[in-house]
Amino acid sequence: MKNILLIGGTGFIGRHLIEVLNKNNHQLILFSRQAPSFDLPPGVISIQGDRMQLKQYRQQFEMFKPDVVVDLIPYTQQEAENLLETFQGITPHIVALSSGDVYQAYEIFHGYEAPVVTDELNENSALRTNLFPYRRPGQFNDWLYDYEKIHVEQVLMGNGAIDITILRLAALYGEYDSQKKLSAYIQPMLKGEDEILIPEHKANWRWTRAYVKDIIQAIELSIEQEAARNEIFNVGAKKTYSQFEIIELLKAITGWKGNIVTIKQNIISDMPDDFEEELTKDEYNYGQHIVLNSQKIRDMLGYKETYPYIVGLDRTIAYEKSLEREN
Repeated sequence: MKNILLIGGTGFIGRHLIEVLNKNNHQLILFSRQAPSFDLPPGVISIQGDRMQLKQYRQQFEMFKPDVVVDLIPYTQQEAENLLETFQGITPHIVALSSGDVYQAYEIFHGYEAPVVTDELNENSALRTNLFPYRRPGQFNDWLYDYEKIHVEQVLMGNGAIDITILRLAALYGEYDSQKKLSAYIQPMLKGEDEILIPEHKANWRWTRAYVKDIIQAIELSIEQEAARNEIFNVGAKKTYSQFEIIELLKAITGWKGNIVTIKQNIISDMPDDFEEELTKDEYNYGQHIVLNSQKIRDMLGYKETYPYIVGLDRTIAYEKSLEREN
């Protein structure tokens, strides 16, 4: 049993993580800006506060004596610096969630002019050279203005006082996903629409995904195993499906009778306006796949998917159905 402090545990990943860690008899404190929208298990302590004022809560954290701090939402360099300053001398280990968006392939996908990266992305693959990709004029009050996971990783891994584990996550799906990343395909099926249209170049695009409950296992292994300390790991499914293949899987699970129609880029006439815009815009380079290689965490920590891909998709569909019933 460990004392575990979670930062930002009221969202998609946090809800699942709290449930699992509590079942495994860990003592939990949740620090978040907002109160959870769900009932916390008995014994879980919740502290509401602004993470930019994290240092003001140092005395409370010190009384808890966390064996590990899991930061689910470290977005900026300043947040990483505050995290280290707050917990130095309090905890020996921090697990921080990062993203596959740190890799150079991600900026190429977003239109950066460079040769397409054809290899799978491992932990030593080239990182983005274009930092702060979300900055725009007039965005000074936007939380994304200083978003940069590369800076977060550099600050944390560069400290010499606290052991760090960085988990670079693939695109997540599953129950309670507020972004509902697969809804664009699931909802037409649930509504019984006749067809789903997808541009051919997008249909062939591959982006590694991960079921949220498998991500929870990766976090648990990082908490428990000494080998995880001062390491960076990719976390994602072993196989990366194309968008078309994912739609086919969803079709099989839902029993949808409609058709998946791929449209070539040069066929624009008679398309709905919104689809024509999707078809012709050049914001994304779908020739750049984002395929994360997660072999390192499998070899070093024994990570493997607990849930077959199709099970995760089935549960995601069930969650979407439950939302429909609530509405």
